[in-house]
Amino acid sequence: MISRRQFLKLGGALGAGLALSQLWFDRTLAQAPTILDPLYTRPIINPLAIPKYQAPLPDPLAGAINLTGGGSTTITLQARSAQVLPPGYPSTPIWGYNGTYPGQSIIASSRREVRVRYDYTSINSSAHLLPVDGHVHGTMMGEPPVRFVAHLHGARNINPLSDGYPDAWVTPDGKTIADMDPTHVPSIYTPANPGDFVYPNDQEAALLWYHDHALGITRLNVYAGMAALYVLRDANEQWLIDNGRIPAYPYEVPVVIQDRMFFADGGLAIPDQPAPSLPGFAPWPGGPSIVPEFFGEVIVVNGVSWPFLEVEPRKYRVRFLNGSDSRFYELFLSSGQPFTVLGMEGGFLNAPVEVTRLVLGPAERFDCIIDFAPYAGQTITLRNRARSPFPQGATVNPRTAGEIMQFRVTRPRSLTPDTSLPPGTNLRPQLDPLPVVAPVPGTPRRQLLLFEGIDEFGRLKPMLGTIARGKLDWFAPITENPAVGATEIWEIYNATPDAHPIHIHEVLFRIVNRQRFRGAADPITGVLPAPALIGQPRAPAAYEAGWKDTAIMYPGEVTRVMMTFNTPGLFVWHCHILSHEDHEMMRPYHIGPLPASAGRVQRSRNTGASPFLCDLL
Repeated sequence: MISRRQFLKLGGALGAGLALSQLWFDRTLAQAPTILDPLYTRPIINPLAIPKYQAPLPDPLAGAINLTGGGSTTITLQARSAQVLPPGYPSTPIWGYNGTYPGQSIIASSRREVRVRYDYTSINSSAHLLPVDGHVHGTMMGEPPVRFVAHLHGARNINPLSDGYPDAWVTPDGKTIADMDPTHVPSIYTPANPGDFVYPNDQEAALLWYHDHALGITRLNVYAGMAALYVLRDANEQWLIDNGRIPAYPYEVPVVIQDRMFFADGGLAIPDQPAPSLPGFAPWPGGPSIVPEFFGEVIVVNGVSWPFLEVEPRKYRVRFLNGSDSRFYELFLSSGQPFTVLGMEGGFLNAPVEVTRLVLGPAERFDCIIDFAPYAGQTITLRNRARSPFPQGATVNPRTAGEIMQFRVTRPRSLTPDTSLPPGTNLRPQLDPLPVVAPVPGTPRRQLLLFEGIDEFGRLKPMLGTIARGKLDWFAPITENPAVGATEIWEIYNATPDAHPIHIHEVLFRIVNRQRFRGAADPITGVLPAPALIGQPRAPAAYEAGWKDTAIMYPGEVTRVMMTFNTPGLFVWHCHILSHEDHEMMRPYHIGPLPASAGRVQRSRNTGASPFLCDLL
């Protein structure tokens, strides 16, 4: 593996003007005269300033689509404008589910199936809202630049035809991949009516979210606005609410955090130029380019830049989602008070856990209580101190991405009792407690790889693979093929210098442990021969010890996760840094017997290639 630092040195050899880091991209973008300086868009210029406008945090649950009794709905993608920046600034063109940013939330009930039809026909443009790179997977074989497929992130035991497989896209005029590539068997990828999905909701109450997942342009579609909450309720959660253990609306507040940059006309800005080509690599052929990561300096919460929320001096349930492309958040409160963590992506912990900092990788969610009772009349700022790239990149600017939002404890206390979370609260009174993660001896294990290489144009290219076979691109035949009903442990070795939030479709998993290792992947093949484990395994932090669908994999460590595979079919696992999964840190995996030919499962540049399977290691 060529390290990121070695990669940057290659650029330095050509002169200071040819720096290849993400900071180069961001600095180039920020210096463009049409880019809004994020400092001038902030509602709070310094601690003494008072915002000159009212910008309350919108509640995505107000006006949500209520499917708690089951049923169906249609979500229409619409091109609209949203007032993301402060009043007085131009509005921002977006593509939003049901025309809003974030999209309209869905509330559903555990174990009650719902049907969602995604209607894209109102997007009548053949050009994307954002610049499309035609040289990453999903774009380099003539695929149309405007195409969509929704993924319900965090859904368990879902039929693969409703999972949002990245190649199961549909265009506004109804074209699918089968129209472009007739060698496919369409039923492998899409239902008979593309965009019609069935969600079984076969899991506990949790905060899920739905977002676009089209191959090679996920980052662009999500950045354009295609993300929304999906709130799953159950009897256990209702018992906790009815018995005063956790707050309910209006004291339940979702907080969707994203980072953005804007042009002077209010349009979304994103870096789209590659670094200059290096000797030995093909020259860039022109056109927009993906960049290794994107770190915007304008923080947007629930569709509003740097908002504040007026709260009562009492406990609130705050449900965090990191919806950013690449940015991690290490959240803390300016008051020093703790977050009381109730749960994460897959549901509640057994009991609350208090922490003073909360680390969220892209796509991670945490369900928390924040107690404002001792702070009447005060203003509390939610801050961020995560470096970018995480965990050892550049220090965050405390005046921009270092601030998320404010809680102003200025509302009069209501008469509603606040008895939340008495000592020793059992968060699962109507559910079985979470078992201790204790793998049964002989549980099958796979040894997988996170790797960073370089593509044919000299651009950084994050990839997945196995430690025995090395890096594998999206088009390589499937290597992970668990049996239906099998429980496995995946040991994921991070041979890169940065952390990656790894998401596995179809399942919820538990983190077994993490452990440091010594060893370097081959810089060409990515093979990681015989990594030497260092010290003792480290149990997951108490606040991330529940059911998860996305977990942070730290550099120089192997992260072990355990899960059971129930539903046969074709799924994917990938890094949820969206710029990574688009280029191309994503791989298909298949549960149950593979179809007879590779072409029926995973289209390839080399048609007719036979699949090869990874032996359990």
